[in-house]
Amino acid sequence: RFEFRELIAMSVRMRFPIAEWLRRERHGRPVVEDFGSFLLALHRQFQWSDPSPSSIEKAMKLYLKTRGVPNWSSTPRSSTVVPSRSGNEENFGVTLPPPPTAFESDHLSQLRHRARQLCREELTYLRKVSQLAGTLDLTLAVATLLLDLQVIANVVFSRDPSLWHPYVHALKKFEVRGYTLLVDELYAMKQDAEQIAPTISQSLGKSPSM
Repeated sequence: RFEFRELIAMSVRMRFPIAEWLRRERHGRPVVEDFGSFLLALHRQFQWSDPSPSSIEKAMKLYLKTRGVPNWSSTPRSSTVVPSRSGNEENFGVTLPPPPTAFESDHLSQLRHRARQLCREELTYLRKVSQLAGTLDLTLAVATLLLDLQVIANVVFSRDPSLWHPYVHALKKFEVRGYTLLVDELYAMKQDAEQIAPTISQSLGKSPSM
């Protein structure tokens, strides 16, 4: 429904209160009505490719590091068959620039890096705005592109668990390597969280010994 890159540009140039606008526009309705089509729209708007297996591994290491877990194996933690393809052209409609070559000038390489950095800054800004607006579905979608597992876990495991099934279903339907591996890791994280919760409840329920 929304062209978020245009909204961000308007917000920055005209000091448009995008968080307040989002609150008013939704009228209690979800911003994301279908996660699959919405994620694809974000990928296209921001020219953002689907995640690679190595980027999932990097995101998982960062997530576990913030939780005090020093070591992590990159071996997939489920029996899911990982697709052999990425989805840039077939699924995502994202036209990516060709990879750098030995003949590429330093200037062109810098422009390529800057363009990617600008998209990341815009997505990070949109994630922060969506959090301020309390639009958890939009926060989840943007955090997915950024591979911010801390935010993803907070939304689907704590803030709004009802988003879990439609969200995971959409990621599975893409049938691309990166998102398939992300689903595997999210299932493992969910299982870990469900195992920890009863232990915490039991410890809180114990009365102090006299």
